[in-house]
Amino acid sequence: MRISRPLAAVGLAGAFALAAPAGLAYAESKPQPRATGQFLYWNHNDGQQALVNPPNDRCLAINAQNVAGPISNLTDRDAYVFTLPGCNGAAFKVFAHSTTYIPFPDSRSVLFPVD
Repeated sequence: MRISRPLAAVGLAGAFALAAPAGLAYAESKPQPRATGQFLYWNHNDGQQALVNPPNDRCLAINAQNVAGPISNLTDRDAYVFTLPGCNGAAFKVFAHSTTYIPFPDSRSVLFPVD
């Protein structure tokens, strides 16, 4: 039985397409580097919240609305806190191992960049 070249190419492309999700799943299952320590923030509705050992270079939602207290970055990495979700909007830097009061009433996301 002879298989035509176009049909063989389609079959080969299908085989690669089936193999790709497994590779993607493997890449996502690998442990990500993390900042060591806690990032603490407050809001009027829920009190104190914490991110423990947050991943580096990922935008994390914190939804600190109506902030009622300081933000403490007790991790080994500097953090950038943003006013909008998805690490958008105005930002300010919270240095590693420091506590500060934020200049904005709402903070929605945080990023721990790798130097």
